[in-house]
Amino acid sequence: MKLRDLRNLPVFCRDKGYFMARIDHGIVDENFCLRYLVVKKADQTEAWIAAEDFTLTEERAEISQPACMKTGLDGENLSIYEKKCGNRIHDEKGGQIGRISDFIINPSTEKVVALEVSRGYLKDFIHGRLHIPITEIHFENSLYATIQPEGGEDVCFARFVEEPKLES
Repeated sequence: MKLRDLRNLPVFCRDKGYFMARIDHGIVDENFCLRYLVVKKADQTEAWIAAEDFTLTEERAEISQPACMKTGLDGENLSIYEKKCGNRIHDEKGGQIGRISDFIINPSTEKVVALEVSRGYLKDFIHGRLHIPITEIHFENSLYATIQPEGGEDVCFARFVEEPKLES
């Protein structure tokens, strides 16, 4: 599930069985874990739900009771998502592969499992965007990341940069 796909998912209360809010966005911490959901309640006020207070599926989030929704994030509204989206991804030889366009999260573990990488409009349209496992990414600094495939084999690396040959 892409992190941006959380937007507008409903939040239901398990105990009461009714709709509580809609997800506005997720907050991902430095360990690439979904830490909070920022939600908009029916009255359009913003609230947040800590990771330990919700369960997430592809269709919705569920909380056990309305008290799980808290107000006032106190500066915690910043996510690593905003810091990393748009960053360049390079191979170990320095060639640019593309730019981070989204995080792929596992709803059951609430962890980022891969990064979606855009290689440009035309390549994205023809071949789709790349999904690179988070375990194979090494962030050099806040703007630069390289791929470090498991085992360091070229075969593993090739699946990220090799483009399918178009037949004429």
